[in-house]
Amino acid sequence: MPHAPQHADVATAELDSVLRGGPFHVALRAAIAARGLPLQRVQHHLSRHGVKVGVTSLSYWQQGARRPQRPESLRAVRALEEILELPEESLIRLLAGSGEGPAGQRSAARSYRSLVEASGVLDQLLAELDCPPDGGLHTLGHHERLRIGARRELAERESHHIVRAHRTASTASWPSTTATGEPHRSA
Repeated sequence: MPHAPQHADVATAELDSVLRGGPFHVALRAAIAARGLPLQRVQHHLSRHGVKVGVTSLSYWQQGARRPQRPESLRAVRALEEILELPEESLIRLLAGSGEGPAGQRSAARSYRSLVEASGVLDQLLAELDCPPDGGLHTLGHHERLRIGARRELAERESHHIVRAHRTASTASWPSTTATGEPHRSA
């Protein structure tokens, strides 16, 4: 296989890069992939180090859905550094330097209003359009699909906001804002 060493070099360079800059979940995923270990084997190695972590937790950690923060979880991260043959403190440092709130934990979700209320732009727009502050709508669901580019930039965003009217509206459209906060009308 003439391409295998070159592929290994690329994987190693990518791993080195994410270990320096993070985020934690990307570095963990790259390290596990670089060692070619399925999560069940990682869990087995952790148990040999006296650390019990479920495969689901490992999966959440490498997806960025959860972050290790309890003392036992941080012990697991230190063991992962050894198991995955990473430099000491490389993953722990990414957890500590995340800047995502207390104990490195980011908020699971932010309300729509919290995203726009600081500037007052939404309230001003609704007043100008003579709309009630909640638009007469209840949010039933909000689903987003993001595509991240090769340089970790937002390449595409698709957003579906599912609502139910709780008031009779005089119009068939409601004001909404884009991710950048620029108003537009949706019908």
